[in-house]
Amino acid sequence: MTYHFDFITALKEANKIDEVITEAGVKLRKAGSEMVALCPFHNETRPSFSVDVGRGVYYCHGCQASGDVITFIQEYHGYSFWEAVEHLAKRSGIEIPPNLDPNLRRGFVFADGLSYVIRECFTARDRAVGYLISRGFQNAHSLVIRYGIVDGKRLNGELTRRPELSWYLEEIGVRYKGHEPFADRVVFPVYTRSNVVVGLAGRTLKNIEPKWLYTRFEKTRFFWGWQGLRPDIKTPILVEGPLDVLALDGRALAILGSYVSGAQAKQLHNYEEVILALDGDEAGRKGTLASVKTLLRHGKFVRVISLPSGKDPADMVSGEIPEPQDWIVWLRGLYDDTLTSRVKFANVVGGVLKGLPPLLQMAYEKTAKEIL
Repeated sequence: MTYHFDFITALKEANKIDEVITEAGVKLRKAGSEMVALCPFHNETRPSFSVDVGRGVYYCHGCQASGDVITFIQEYHGYSFWEAVEHLAKRSGIEIPPNLDPNLRRGFVFADGLSYVIRECFTARDRAVGYLISRGFQNAHSLVIRYGIVDGKRLNGELTRRPELSWYLEEIGVRYKGHEPFADRVVFPVYTRSNVVVGLAGRTLKNIEPKWLYTRFEKTRFFWGWQGLRPDIKTPILVEGPLDVLALDGRALAILGSYVSGAQAKQLHNYEEVILALDGDEAGRKGTLASVKTLLRHGKFVRVISLPSGKDPADMVSGEIPEPQDWIVWLRGLYDDTLTSRVKFANVVGGVLKGLPPLLQMAYEKTAKEIL
């Protein structure tokens, strides 16, 4: 499946969100680093609708409407995803790549289908909020990141009105043989950095496996949490799942797996340093080591938060998160002082450093000898 992200990014850059919203008749005014207005999606007397021009997103603190410039056009005019893309392309004079039609247009229909589910079928928000509060997330009511529960009955009703989406939702796993596998799950949409929705992540509300369920998309190509990452964060914390991100309150991104991939590392090009806070079990330690190797090869300085065995950041939402350590200090802490363990540590360090620039290798080798 191809979404042509370069085109979508160019489209958003050419259609400044404040200009598009103003053209729709919304009177924006400056308020600190953002712009505010009366919400165009519900009646109110005091402005609760805010626009972050730098990040290209809007959010209403009253009705929770949120999204980017494409989402705004969809919701304001009632357009499909593809219609909104065509509208903005015409407005800005950007030519839609010819190879998007007809073959790659399907990618937009996938995104359209997911956007439609999120927009029309996310219900029982109080139930989702209740679950998050029970897990210790007392800020669940005010989270900017969109989440909810897919209403299967409502989804069936919507598909009756838009039967063309049925096949696509089956194809990507929102539905399976007429059933809704995401029922009884708190569902978190997965967006690209430029706010294109690519999938859903669902956490079960019951004690059933799997705990997490995903629609079909290439998880190793995406992070979860760009929309909630604070713009002042210089060193993002990389965690495994959405609840871990929520526990770290705007400081983290979820890798949606057990290790950082090369494709994900490339997306961190504007950060010099990252912190890893993966689960404290054996799998988490292996994933941390694999992630360290990948991130070092992409020129990152890496620190690690060492969590207690069997714990993840979401388990420690109300507690103190340990201070991060340089990755090589964290690694040394996994081995005792016996000769056998020290040899193992030295060998593992050698494997991590293999292929790095010589000067960087020498610097880490010196550190390893000092703490051996």
